[in-house]
Amino acid sequence: MILYRFRYFLRYPSPYTVPMKKVLLRLRSYYENEATSTEKSVLQVILQNPREASVMDIRRLSAAGHCSPSTVLRICRKNGFSGYRELRDSLLQEIGFRQSAASNLKPPRAATMSRQLLLQAIRALEQTYELFDQTIMERVVNHLHKASMIHLYGLGASYLVMEDLQMKLVRIGYRCSLLHDLHLQMVDASNAQPGEVAVVASYSGQTEEMIALAKRLKEQGCVVVVITRYAHNELAGQADYCLHVPVTEKKLRTSASSSHITMLYIVEMLYQLLLEKDYDQDMDRIIETGALLEKKKIESDMEEDLSAD
Repeated sequence: MILYRFRYFLRYPSPYTVPMKKVLLRLRSYYENEATSTEKSVLQVILQNPREASVMDIRRLSAAGHCSPSTVLRICRKNGFSGYRELRDSLLQEIGFRQSAASNLKPPRAATMSRQLLLQAIRALEQTYELFDQTIMERVVNHLHKASMIHLYGLGASYLVMEDLQMKLVRIGYRCSLLHDLHLQMVDASNAQPGEVAVVASYSGQTEEMIALAKRLKEQGCVVVVITRYAHNELAGQADYCLHVPVTEKKLRTSASSSHITMLYIVEMLYQLLLEKDYDQDMDRIIETGALLEKKKIESDMEEDLSAD
């Protein structure tokens, strides 16, 4: 039911079901990772006093931030807004939503470790949804749907995310490649053909091997899709399309927990949208392969029983 509703919202967007772009998360990430000293001055005005900033026109805001209106416009466009009006409207809506949510909150109880991890995962997924760009996602899905071959690349936890995507794509009949060895990944990228699609996953976007792979894929004429954090990084600069996850991990981290969950969420969205392209045909494949796997399991169990006798 949840997946059905999600697909319905994507197909029939409305101002009541699809929220406007969230401002504070985008601007905070931009402030911490990319903004110049001049941009930081006006960003501080917005982030520290969002209510006051939301009622300022662009000239008042730029004056408060000691910069020019063109600097404000540059910040808007770099963060996915068409102009200052869209940013301000989104900020007003977000402030209203936060007030409404806060009024319904009860005083928090002391959280156990499991509760903290749960809340972190929920918040990370919410932030991923807030960064969701429907237009870019639909373009990526169209490229994947038409591709004669899909190449998947990743290292460490990102490799596991690509492994999940490979399993889903193969299940519904897409041709794709995913190699565990880094050197073989580079060979695979060198053999890629124009018009094929490559999906490169790297949370940091600064992994040298993935950057080199993306450059090689561009030289080969591939459509390069990157799954990475919402921050300026070199890998994103090589992409034709970027699917962003929020900045949820510290530079020194014990594990890729939140980032892993958010990347899997992106993969699931890709899969569900691809499934809609040829729904009846893909469901037939899923049912057929499911029956085949069940048959193999029964045969294996029978062999074990016979050997035990």
